[in-house]
Amino acid sequence: MTGTGPAARLPGPWQAGRPLLRRLRHNLRPWLGRLALRLRLLALRLVPDRRLPLALVVPVWNDAAGLARLMARLAPLRLFTEVVVVDDGSDPPLAPPRLPGARVRLIRHATPQGGGPARNAGLAAVTQPWMMYIDSDDLPAPDLPALIADLADEVAAGRGFDLCLFKHADSRLGPEARWGQPHWDEALWHRAGHATGALVPARPGALPILAQTANYPWNKVYHTALLRDNGIGCAATVVHQDIALHWRALIAAQRVLVSDRIGVWHGVDVGTALHPAPLLADLPARLTSRRGEERLQVFAALDPAVPEVAAAGPAWQAAYAAFVLDLIDWTEERIGMAPALRLRRAEAIWLAATLAPWLPLLARLDAALAARIETRIGSGPAEPGTAHASAPAAPATAPREAFPASSKPENEPGPAPWPEPAIGAAEQKKAPVDGRGRTRGKAS
Repeated sequence: MTGTGPAARLPGPWQAGRPLLRRLRHNLRPWLGRLALRLRLLALRLVPDRRLPLALVVPVWNDAAGLARLMARLAPLRLFTEVVVVDDGSDPPLAPPRLPGARVRLIRHATPQGGGPARNAGLAAVTQPWMMYIDSDDLPAPDLPALIADLADEVAAGRGFDLCLFKHADSRLGPEARWGQPHWDEALWHRAGHATGALVPARPGALPILAQTANYPWNKVYHTALLRDNGIGCAATVVHQDIALHWRALIAAQRVLVSDRIGVWHGVDVGTALHPAPLLADLPARLTSRRGEERLQVFAALDPAVPEVAAAGPAWQAAYAAFVLDLIDWTEERIGMAPALRLRRAEAIWLAATLAPWLPLLARLDAALAARIETRIGSGPAEPGTAHASAPAAPATAPREAFPASSKPENEPGPAPWPEPAIGAAEQKKAPVDGRGRTRGKAS
């Protein structure tokens, strides 16, 4: 049967060339998309008042190579008007970095104080209305310029924001040829109703769910005044320094935007014999590799967010309680038997003192969660005089991880080659995601 449509009436050579045209259009589509983004960024550069006045804080410890790599990756993007680098007692001291189009400041601590104090020092020095953090061994992802451009449009239109939460890429997905967040974080984004959306206001009820994702400091753009006016910062503990920053900022924020754009690439490596990382072997020991008594400082890291969580209502209380229980389980798997026994005793005391007052409301909201808390309070008798406060205190010059802690799965060494969706050979050396995958927050 002979066709009668326009395509059927084309001359023979045109008919034969249609598959070629389709392939050409398919191949050109990504290139045209990148061209459109470059033109948009160029327009922002040509109109300075359309650039988002954005500062970047980079805490660094003994990672000059990582800092140089980060600056080189940021140079062509021109996203930041100010960069504050905090050298947390590196030996030798860091040389002042340079970044075209940005005012760069170098703050140096004479001795290592830890990731939390380093970030707090950077926050205190920021002069721009908006800011974000990127560690020296993380990298901006290809979507970050588009995200910042979207935020600049929001501000130019008179719609300010307190905080923007965005997705990130995790190097552990490399061996699976995937690009994006671990499945446990992605599941929470789906549950919150924000699996997709380039930039939208947070849905009602979504924030307590999203707060249970990895407690990273660098998957957000903050309004600087939000943190300063509310006294929000990182803890000075050796572990889990970013829990307070994460939860307190999300609770205090009035207008929160969320984006499915992947803004930052995060390198993770567990450094096991089965999954060696020779490219990362020369990097300093990470906080996430700690497996001793210092892990009991988790309760001191959890304390600062408790008053705001308690005042925020049952939904936030339930979210924090679930996060805490999962975090303690995750911690127990990474420490020895003796610290684990002390951990469970300290957990029972902390839960009884902190979460027990929430149980009547939690029982009505989530009976299973309330039952879990009651069981743990009853199953962890403490020895006389044992409390979470007895956990070893962080020394004034605590060893500092080059990858400051938040709440996420460990172990977390450093950077890999430029993270594109097609993961390179170096990324194939990254360890696979832990099958349990219940680390809601960077357990550091």
